[in-house]
Amino acid sequence: MKIKLFNYNDEPVEYEIGELKDIKLIRILVLSGDEIANVWYKDGERTSLDSCDTRCEDFFDTSYDVYVEGYLNRLNDPNFVNRQGSYDYEPNEGAHC
Repeated sequence: MKIKLFNYNDEPVEYEIGELKDIKLIRILVLSGDEIANVWYKDGERTSLDSCDTRCEDFFDTSYDVYVEGYLNRLNDPNFVNRQGSYDYEPNEGAHC
């Protein structure tokens, strides 16, 4: 499965995150307009996927969960899937702002 993240210029970057059945939690952070996906796997591993490798400031904009095993799945939410930039999605349930 792939996840699409956006950098501060609203340029998409796709990452392979593996099978959803192996994932416990996916949380998106937005730092200075760049999306970062933190993925926690059932085997205890964690990975951080950053949409930008040139950010010089880390201003915290927001964070929210995209997937929580057995509770929340926004990976099929058209509002999340069809966003065009890092500020296009504002969840109202399960947010961690």
